[in-house]
Amino acid sequence: MEPAPLLLAIDTSGVGGNAALARIADAKLMAETAFPRDQRNGSALLPAMRDLLRAAGAAPQDLGAIAYSQGPGSFTGLRIAATIARMAQSVLDCRVVAVPSADVLAAAHPPPAGNHRTMLVLFDAKLGHAFVTCYRPSDSGWRESDPVRMRTVDDIAATFGDKTDRSMALQPSMRPVLAIGPAALRHRATLEAAGIAVGDELAATPRMGHLVRLASERLAAGRVLAPHEIVPLYARRAEAEDVYDERRAAARARRGE
Repeated sequence: MEPAPLLLAIDTSGVGGNAALARIADAKLMAETAFPRDQRNGSALLPAMRDLLRAAGAAPQDLGAIAYSQGPGSFTGLRIAATIARMAQSVLDCRVVAVPSADVLAAAHPPPAGNHRTMLVLFDAKLGHAFVTCYRPSDSGWRESDPVRMRTVDDIAATFGDKTDRSMALQPSMRPVLAIGPAALRHRATLEAAGIAVGDELAATPRMGHLVRLASERLAAGRVLAPHEIVPLYARRAEAEDVYDERRAAARARRGE
């Protein structure tokens, strides 16, 4: 029996959401759709998946793999994407792969040019913090050198910045550190004041073609997830968990425990 030929890719890590259908054999996009923030939930994703399949003249049974953008990013969006991927694996017996959201943005950026020796991909973590993943140039493009961590933007600027007169006099394309991603745009002033070049808005927007390509590479390498591995990459605990712990600690203090 021939394996199911299609790959469904889901990205709900950002402000909006995207889904795309592609052929597994050559990673060619067949159809793509986007939905705004207020529709980035399970009730919007499932109809989007149905419409993508209809547009391609395909059925759910034609799905051989599901790929989702793993995070970091929106807590709710990441959880929904992982849940749908786990459900599809159970119901359709398809393979599932996860792609870190920072890898998708890094893949969308042109190969190393100018004097950039480090690229930082930044996602907003609120309250002056960002999720940062560090990349270094290689023969095939950017490669992760340090995994995602949550840091203050001031700490990122102090660690990677170079405010020497020589560095600050350089054009942005010639500065040694480049920052891209939604949080890089949000904190552009702080980063640029530290001598870090900041990419444009296009470099902060994930593209489904890159998610599909990276997912296809993982499928070819056999990097398929077991059910218990289909989880988001939060990089920190949910805000609700922090609030719960704070309230529990306050209650204990009132009781004198």
